[in-house]
Amino acid sequence: MKKSLMVLGVLLSLAVFGSWFRSYYSTANAQADRPSTPVVISGPLPVPVSVAGNVSGSVAATQSGQWNVGITGTPTVNASNPANIDLPLGQGVLGGTKATLVMNVNEARQPVQARFSQIIPILGTTASSPSQYPVPRGKRLVIEWISANFYLPINQAGSVAVLSQLGAQSVEHLLPYSPPATFMALGVVSPVSIGHTVRIYADQLTNVVFTAQRSFFGEDVGRVDFSFTGYLVDVPAN
Repeated sequence: MKKSLMVLGVLLSLAVFGSWFRSYYSTANAQADRPSTPVVISGPLPVPVSVAGNVSGSVAATQSGQWNVGITGTPTVNASNPANIDLPLGQGVLGGTKATLVMNVNEARQPVQARFSQIIPILGTTASSPSQYPVPRGKRLVIEWISANFYLPINQAGSVAVLSQLGAQSVEHLLPYSPPATFMALGVVSPVSIGHTVRIYADQLTNVVFTAQRSFFGEDVGRVDFSFTGYLVDVPAN
C-alpha cells in the first residue's frame, strides 16, 4: 500500500513538471518570433548621465550649435601698424567687455609748426599786419597748441585771435588774455606769456589768420612772438 502511494506521488510530480515545461517553452518561442519594438525615451534630451569615480584619458567633443565664449578681466587689444586709423586712445567696449585700445601714432598725420612775430602800433589794440598760414591742397590742418610771448606796456594784457575756415563757415577763436605786464626797467618791457591747448580745424586752400591784440591802447608799441603746433591730414584734393 505504501509503495503504491509513493509511485502515485512521483507520477503526479512528473505530470506537473511536464505541464510547466511545455508552457514555458511555448512562451519563449512566441517572444523569440515577435518583431522587435523600438524604445521611446520621454523626458529631457540629452539624457543626463552621471559618472561615479574618476574619468581618465581623452574625450572627443564636437561643437553643436552656437558657442558662447566668456572673457574674464580687462583684455588689452594691440593694433600693430594701423594704417589710416584715426581713433582716440582710451577705454571702450568690445562685445560688452571693457577693453583698452592701444595704438600707434597714425602715420598719415604730418606734424607741422610755425612761428610768427607781430607789432601792435602806438594807440592801437591789434597788430597792423596779421600773419597767415596757408593750408596746402589735399590737406586739412589741425592746430593743437598755441603759445605767445607779449612785450607790452605795464598793466596791459595780450591775446591772440585765430580765424579759420571749415567748409563754408569761418570762425574766429579768441584765446584767453595773458596776465597784465607788471615790470618795466631801462626801457625794456617785461614779457608775459600764454599757452593753450586747442583743437582748431582749417580746410585745404584756406588761410589761417593769426592776429595779436592787447587789452587797451597805449603810447608805446607792443610786440608779440607766438607759435602753433599741430598736424596735417590727407583729404581728397579739390
